[in-house]
Amino acid sequence: MGKKFKKLFQFKLRTKIVGLVIFQIVLIMGTISYYNMNRDFEARELELDERMQQIAATIASMSPYEWEESWIYYQENIDNLYKAIDDIVYISIFDTDDNLVAYVINEDLVEYPDGIAVTDSLERDAVLRLMTGTIDEGSLIDLGNVSEDIRVGEERTGVVQMGYSKINLNNRLGQLRTRTISLVIVFLVIGFVTSLFLANTVASPLKKLSNAMETLPQGKMDMLVETKDEIGTLARSFNTMVRELRGKEFFEQFEKDLGTVFTLEKIFITLLGRLQSRFSITRGALYIKSNDDGSFSDIYQHKFKLQFTDEFHESLREALNVHIKKEEVSFSLNGLKIIANETPSIRPFVEELEEKSVFWVVFMIRQAKCMGVIYLGKEKGDDTVNIEEKKFIVNLVKHTYLPVENALLYADLTEQERYKKEIEIAQKVQEQLLPQRDPAIDGYDIYGTCIPAKETGGDYFDFVPIDENKIGIVVADVVGKGTSAAFYMAEIKGMIVSLSTFYKSPKEILKVLNSRLFMNVDRKVFATMIYGILNKKTGEFVYSRAGHNPVLYGSGESHTVMYKAPEGIGLGLDSGKIFDKVIVEEKIKLKDNDYLMLYTDGITEAMNSDREEYGEERLLEFMRSQNNIGSKECCNKLLNEISIFARGAEQSDDIAIIFIKKSG
Repeated sequence: MGKKFKKLFQFKLRTKIVGLVIFQIVLIMGTISYYNMNRDFEARELELDERMQQIAATIASMSPYEWEESWIYYQENIDNLYKAIDDIVYISIFDTDDNLVAYVINEDLVEYPDGIAVTDSLERDAVLRLMTGTIDEGSLIDLGNVSEDIRVGEERTGVVQMGYSKINLNNRLGQLRTRTISLVIVFLVIGFVTSLFLANTVASPLKKLSNAMETLPQGKMDMLVETKDEIGTLARSFNTMVRELRGKEFFEQFEKDLGTVFTLEKIFITLLGRLQSRFSITRGALYIKSNDDGSFSDIYQHKFKLQFTDEFHESLREALNVHIKKEEVSFSLNGLKIIANETPSIRPFVEELEEKSVFWVVFMIRQAKCMGVIYLGKEKGDDTVNIEEKKFIVNLVKHTYLPVENALLYADLTEQERYKKEIEIAQKVQEQLLPQRDPAIDGYDIYGTCIPAKETGGDYFDFVPIDENKIGIVVADVVGKGTSAAFYMAEIKGMIVSLSTFYKSPKEILKVLNSRLFMNVDRKVFATMIYGILNKKTGEFVYSRAGHNPVLYGSGESHTVMYKAPEGIGLGLDSGKIFDKVIVEEKIKLKDNDYLMLYTDGITEAMNSDREEYGEERLLEFMRSQNNIGSKECCNKLLNEISIFARGAEQSDDIAIIFIKKSG
């Protein structure tokens, strides 16, 4: 019965519009009727006024035979006349001096105070009061007045004034108005009910459509209306359009939000926020696969405390490989259970995921490569999912691929920028560690230089003042390049400067230095070094070699060049048991035009494009060809010779040189 009744009132839109037009017509007709009733009353009132005016004119036109008896004649006539006409209240006749010469009053229409005798004077007073309007104001509306001049020929001899009752007319007007107002009220009630029904029927669906548009940002996607008229059809079409537009708007806003974040953690938090608002997903974990070693890095976990290994991620992915190839990168726990029925190897993973309250597993696949994996969870254990939800989650995750790649690139750039800053700092440190000027010693031409293979290096040379006659000379090579080598070099410099004040023997200094490096420095780090002490007066150079390149000695007298390589091993390789046994100390006495060159393996191991080393023999041949030239000039020529040999190949190792020549 309810359905039939509901169906009965499911009018088509055309019918509703016709009903609304009919209602308007009825309303207009009611208004016109009320207007016509008022006009009818006015016509009746005018008719009454004209009739009374004619009666007054008739009285005024009465002509007496003898004028002296005229007022008595008028009195006799009006006494008879008013009784024949019920509506007359009073008739009064005045002469030209405004004296009341004749009058009559209808006692049936005039009320006198109770207990007062009606006399001629009282009636006369009542007539005058009625004429002047000095009676009850509420009675004036029911009293009409007309007047007519009395004339004999052209001469005005008096005036007739007559009052008549409008009570019947006003009562009829009241009845007409009451009836019309009642009719209008009935029309209004009917119109209100009809318009309310029509408004609810016609406007309600439109209002729902309007509300739906206003509530789109809140994510409401319910059907708007279920009517069977044209509005219902429009609403259903609009619902489809709304879903598409809202989905587009959702993703556009999501992309806009992603555009403001640059870290993987913030990207995932933004993604999780969208999933939480749409699917009540409240927990999540993000693992990103490294391009360097292929391991998965735990980037961020929200409420989860998952301890998944790289083997777990990879094994699960391999087990689901056939499904991933179908681009089904998103799996609900329920979906994984279904797959487990077909692929039993999935079952152990499903059990572990269920135990850890994982609801979704999303593999981030881009261009057939796995970027990472996302685990999602809910507070409640509902793991059912429909196709629309699955498609939505997959699309949402795919929208993060480019931001994730940008974030990884941003992280690399940030790391490079950090490394660049470190390099700049290390470079400044190294520049401050190296001598700012060559020592100026009478009778000696000394020059030193260092050229790192990269921004910073591990090669080091220094001049350490000992006393007024002696100066320590150091050339060292820390294994490695870059900032770490530079900072180890700084540590070694500090030790050398400190030890040179307590130990006068190069061998003893290197022993102590080796012991300290072995105890305090990483086992993977070691250094080679030559440390010698030059006596400015005697020309003696006492030195020890800790696994470093030999000293190149040139005789100014015989023009011979030779290598000097006393025993010794690298610093930091041994606690001292071996180092202390093999380290020796030798002495070279420089004569006029003799020279020494201390250098690092960046000279002899310099390579050309054919991977051929410069070598010690080429170095000897070059030095034999250099006679009677200054230290700086000789070093610059050597560096130029090596550059020509390399034929544009990149410098493979740091270079440090100290050239000491005794003046002739």
